[in-house]
Amino acid sequence: MLWRRRKQGSILIFTLWVLSFLVILSAYIGLSVRQKILVLSKIESRSSLRYLAEAGVKKAISALRQDLRRNKFVYTPYGKLYRHNNPERFSNVELGEGVIKIQYDFFDGLKNEHIQRYGLIDEESKINLNTADFDTLARLIRLATPADEKESTELAGYIIDWRQPHERELTGFDSEGYYKNLENPYDQKNAFFDRIEELLLVKGMTKSVYEGIKPYVTVYGDGMVNVNTASRIVLIAIGFTGELADKLLVVRQGFDEVDATVDDFIFYQPFDIAIEMKKFIQMDVHNFRLLDALNNAGRIKTNSNFFYVRSEGRLRNNEQRMTVECVYNVAENKIEYWREK
Repeated sequence: MLWRRRKQGSILIFTLWVLSFLVILSAYIGLSVRQKILVLSKIESRSSLRYLAEAGVKKAISALRQDLRRNKFVYTPYGKLYRHNNPERFSNVELGEGVIKIQYDFFDGLKNEHIQRYGLIDEESKINLNTADFDTLARLIRLATPADEKESTELAGYIIDWRQPHERELTGFDSEGYYKNLENPYDQKNAFFDRIEELLLVKGMTKSVYEGIKPYVTVYGDGMVNVNTASRIVLIAIGFTGELADKLLVVRQGFDEVDATVDDFIFYQPFDIAIEMKKFIQMDVHNFRLLDALNNAGRIKTNSNFFYVRSEGRLRNNEQRMTVECVYNVAENKIEYWREK
């Protein structure tokens, strides 16, 4: 009788051990499956977000090319609105389970305010880091950042020194030794900038100065600035006086005094800018001479071939987002730059 009870007790203990093991095993399998489901869900969400962001880029490029064909590859008042200030086409575009936004931050130099816009950015409304001369870079840094005249002058020299392939263009700015003696040394490039982020590698460049000039610089285009889209800061940096820049912006904005609307005035030839402006605003001889000098120096133009797109994809059922940034080359019909984040 005693032996039988002991046997039954052993069986009970063994059964409890087996049950415990099965409970632990099922819990482990359940946790593992749950983790795999979460991973797969994240992968699926990321794939959906990437699809949305890419779709936004394709939509922007398609709209741009449609406008180019319609307007024979030149700017028009409606084309400028259509490309750069078009919330109806580029804001909260619904696609499948998500929403797309193609947007950017625009700074109105006359009203001194930031405005959220929907559309593409004209890259050739900016200053090209690879072609800008010393004075242009120094003025830009001084206008767009807290840097004083001495700091702006030094930094402009170091930027040119970084991109200069052989002999130094400016004496006193040879900083090769600086880069080699850093804690984590690297070679000075001695070639053109491929990305504006390279500015952070240049001697003297700080994060605050970089963020200040970032909206106004590019590495795309021929170096001439499109006066139909350029900001006040860029116009002054390339040689406009503050007075002349303001006059051009007033004429460009049209009667509603708002940029990128259907009543904007469009300049079609650089050599006609002064004459066209005189129809709407007082222009003196100095203004005419200055615009002629800028045109003869190859600083200004009235059309563009490079456009920046920032497309954000978001799923409706959560707050996950993905952004794609790219630069599209109209002339060659190709994407020059692509970044996902």
